Amino acid sequence: MATAGDFTMTRAQRIRLTLACLLSYFIAAGLISQIGAISGPMAAHFGKALTDVSERFSSLSSGIMIGTLLSLVWFEWSGLKRTIISCYVIGAAVLLAILFGDSWSWLPVLLAVAGAVAGLGLAAAAVTLALSYSARIRAVLLLCTDLCFALAGIVCAPAAAQMISHGLPWSASYGALAALCALVVVLAVLSPYPPSAREAGERVAHERWPLGAWLCAIALLFYLLGQVTMLLWLPQHLQQQLHVDYVTSTAGISRYWTGMAIGQLLLVALLQRLDFRRLLPLIACASVAASFPLWLSRDASALMLATTVLGIVNGGVLKLSLTYATTLVRHPQRVVALLLSCGSLGQALSPYLSSQLVRHADTALALQSVSVCYALMAACIVVAMRRRALPVPHPSPAVAGDLP
Repeated sequence: MATAGDFTMTRAQRIRLTLACLLSYFIAAGLISQIGAISGPMAAHFGKALTDVSERFSSLSSGIMIGTLLSLVWFEWSGLKRTIISCYVIGAAVLLAILFGDSWSWLPVLLAVAGAVAGLGLAAAAVTLALSYSARIRAVLLLCTDLCFALAGIVCAPAAAQMISHGLPWSASYGALAALCALVVVLAVLSPYPPSAREAGERVAHERWPLGAWLCAIALLFYLLGQVTMLLWLPQHLQQQLHVDYVTSTAGISRYWTGMAIGQLLLVALLQRLDFRRLLPLIACASVAASFPLWLSRDASALMLATTVLGIVNGGVLKLSLTYATTLVRHPQRVVALLLSCGSLGQALSPYLSSQLVRHADTALALQSVSVCYALMAACIVVAMRRRALPVPHPSPAVAGDLP
């Protein structure tokens, strides 16, 4: 038997529970990472402009933001197991409706619901991991959740491209994600879950947050605003400006996520020797420089390499920003939820704002905006790092959820 506090599970139950949590991260990342790969075929299928399609996907990002915001209060009155099962039953049904319904008018509603249940399910999975494991093991699982995000990015976009290139509909990959939602439901039904905050009778004391915590939240807004813009328009830029074929252009997204996976592994090694407070401003500023080749490069191979380098460099921005923000407060649960909500806001704004740039100019301007977003992110982080951290230990930032 394995025990975390008063919560006890067998090894098999713990494996099922952990797998369900990690799959929640994979599903959320899978929804986002393939947007650039399916936008072109989706536009051709419905006879719409690419900018119209990208605006449709703002519903997905908005849904994720709503789900993340909902997690701020949801677990004060709802149990974790019920939340997980409900979210992924609804998620599977909605993804199948997108696959078989084939409706342009209903698409924003379906994408918004899919995003909301993914965002809430992600937070529920993170809370579950935090309540089920000791701090040492939890740190390892935080890396695993990041790697699941990266793995989804590596797998989902090329898989969607291959399905479409073999004659399947643009939404075929959503069917695969629906199957994963069903698997999460099965695993959740077979697993015991730790008590939620409501069930445990816990309450987080009110606390005034310092400026540094707010700046970290703003930094994550700009970080994810830039990241989603890059994921959305990089394939189109490769096709339109560098004349690369469809399947090859979607490989650029996979290269980015591969770089992120490598960067996260390197980060773990560096953290054994260096304080994360030294690494965070360095990788934030390096991300700005690494984003320039996205719009300066005129060679497809060089641009592919640049996306990998960018992934390596900024793979730790999200996690280290969350970690630093928790050192500025005595009760980090709510502040982490705030940071994640700001990040979700960046995701929600990206499709609409970037489509306006492309509508009035081209894909190069959208990629230039990535550099602007990263520059603003780095500025916020550098200023935030000037705030003194409290010399007290805090629980892991996983307690309120996580993002790619």
